Amino acid sequence: MKKILPLMLLLVLVSCSKNEYVNLIPKDASFVLSVDVKSITEKADFTNSPLYPQFLDLVKGSASHSAEAVQSYIDDPAKMGIDFREPVYLFQSADMYCMVMAVYDKGDLEDFLETLRKEGVCGEIEESDGLSIAKSQLGCYFAFNKKAFLITAPSGGPTTQEYCKQFCKRLFDQKEEDSFHQSEAYSEFEDLKGELAFYADLAAMPQNMTDEMKAWLPENVRHNDVQLFSSFVAENGKAVWSTALQGKTKNVQKLIEEGNKYLQHIDGEFLESPMQNFSLWACMGVEKGALLSMLKESDTGRQMLLMINQAIGIEQILRQVEGDVALVLPPFDKKGDINDFLLFAEVDDDDFMDDVDYWQKSMKSYGLTMTKTMGKNYVISGDDFSINWGLDEDKIYFATPKMFATNSVATRSDVLLSHKDEIKDSYFYMYINVPGLFPADQKQASSSSVLSADKVLEDISSVVVQSKEYDSMDIIINLTDQSQNFLKALFQ
Repeated sequence: MKKILPLMLLLVLVSCSKNEYVNLIPKDASFVLSVDVKSITEKADFTNSPLYPQFLDLVKGSASHSAEAVQSYIDDPAKMGIDFREPVYLFQSADMYCMVMAVYDKGDLEDFLETLRKEGVCGEIEESDGLSIAKSQLGCYFAFNKKAFLITAPSGGPTTQEYCKQFCKRLFDQKEEDSFHQSEAYSEFEDLKGELAFYADLAAMPQNMTDEMKAWLPENVRHNDVQLFSSFVAENGKAVWSTALQGKTKNVQKLIEEGNKYLQHIDGEFLESPMQNFSLWACMGVEKGALLSMLKESDTGRQMLLMINQAIGIEQILRQVEGDVALVLPPFDKKGDINDFLLFAEVDDDDFMDDVDYWQKSMKSYGLTMTKTMGKNYVISGDDFSINWGLDEDKIYFATPKMFATNSVATRSDVLLSHKDEIKDSYFYMYINVPGLFPADQKQASSSSVLSADKVLEDISSVVVQSKEYDSMDIIINLTDQSQNFLKALFQ
């Protein structure tokens, strides 16, 4: 294991005829990931990174029999026989994980595999019908010809040697019309820009992953009829991960768009709602009554409504919510938890306030009390909790007592005002204020590790999650230093 990891890392770091090797990816692949290793290594400036000497020592230290050859691959990765100009593709087909790369020189690739054999990483190369195959000590297989280099490994446990060999041969013999390259999804996939591009057919994804995706989908859309496209782009000052769900047919796509039309663009009413030291602000724009419908679509939402209805007529209130709904969270506490919150919402009508007296009387049977403080402000109390809530003109709020008290006197943050246009162009927008995640007295000195969590967080100013379209979402990681590329900052 100590020998295989550094050598495989070297292979991946330098790997980067197009259609011929791409044709090995079958049309029914459950997912496809494209990695532009050339762009990643250039943007990361890895050879000038503090990690590079550690990487060299690890690779050379693992080469017990071929130190000189390994050093030559480090000095000139082209000697491995891989075409650095082309992306690496990872995919899953049936019960096998696969990685395919373009071959630049078959003879050099054979020499590279011979080096791996001397290091005990793989066995002898066997020739069969113009295809070269070698088995690794980890149970995966290397198969190649003069155009493509394929690495396969079982995704569901051990399989027979003959099965793996036949699987490799089947992919190399695959007709172009049966490849992912000729599928309708490929044109969309090829248009994705960035260092990483990802496609997944939700019908073939594991259930634990599709369960999370279902939360994005309207009730009348089956996940089997949906595919996912994602891309990662590293830029100066930020990294952007974009994801979109797309129906496999026009009718399904129409259902996705219509099912999310309860959203509307954010008004920007609560841009100045967070206090100076907030950790998270999230906002979405909704049509009248849509928030109630959204909550009723999930079991968790229905249970929450049932519980809150013991105190107040929450459904009456939610039917009147129209416009912006915003959530503000404070920094983590000393235990690493966030137990306080502040929630705002715009309401179209406050006729539900006519029932406050009734709520005060009825909640007593559940062991709850509601006390009026001033104006239209109240405190609901139970044995082990209390919640402040109230109405200010056309805005309703709910808050924990600590958050309510802090918000009443704290200086307001203006950080969101610089993102005003971007926020108002979104249906959903979440801003994570990274410097505000932990109070100053809880921050610890950075670890000596180059990629320690504390050190990485020091370079990040914020993380933004936003939806500008009904069926897509972007995650944007912003750096404190806007002049530096994200990947270079990551490895410094």
